[in-house]
Amino acid sequence: MKIMGSNRSRQKYTLITGATSGFGYEFLKLFASEGYNLILVARNEEKLRQLAADFSRSFMVEVLPITKDLFKPSAAEE
Repeated sequence: MKIMGSNRSRQKYTLITGATSGFGYEFLKLFASEGYNLILVARNEEKLRQLAADFSRSFMVEVLPITKDLFKPSAAEE
């Protein structure tokens, strides 16, 4: 699946919630493979940091991990 030409995607960021498993993880792989920089949100800090390091190294993209439980009503505002 081609999301966008790689020459333009290096300037783009993608926000992915639930990045450590399921659909979030699959989106993470897809966008990283297209060269998008990533902002990852998940509850598990340890898993999130490991994913960020792995994907940054493997795909040469910038990865910003944010540990947050979005089930909490105030989480999005924080």
